[in-house]
Amino acid sequence: MTSDSLGGSRRRMVATRMILLCGWMVVVVQATQDKYDSNCETLPMEIHISKDEYDSESHMLMRTCEESIIVNKCEGACTSSIQPSAKNPLGFHKECKCCRESSYRERTIKLTNCYDPDGQRLTKPGVSTMSVSLNEPNDCQCHECGKKI
Repeated sequence: MTSDSLGGSRRRMVATRMILLCGWMVVVVQATQDKYDSNCETLPMEIHISKDEYDSESHMLMRTCEESIIVNKCEGACTSSIQPSAKNPLGFHKECKCCRESSYRERTIKLTNCYDPDGQRLTKPGVSTMSVSLNEPNDCQCHECGKKI
């Protein structure tokens, strides 16, 4: 047996092992992705809103209104992955996903607990309530991290 045929045989064996190793890595990555599911969802949460109103000329506090309300939030986890890649110069392909809003809705909230600067509750019509607007998530989904929606 010549040294060339021995070297060729070793090269084929190393190549076969590399192919099997790469095939094994793909199976592991795929199994990992199947194991972890994304669970991004829109959930309610309670927040406390407080808004001060000032006189436009004197800049003195006129009233403070507050309310505890339920609003939507995005919560959950999204499947992200990193895989070996022969195409990427760093040797890996990264896919990062984050749970975030897909759309918003504008909501007008009526604050019904209003107080004067001395802490006395206001009951006269016109000053006993205040309206504020806010945006809240209408729907949440997994999106590419850092990408504008």
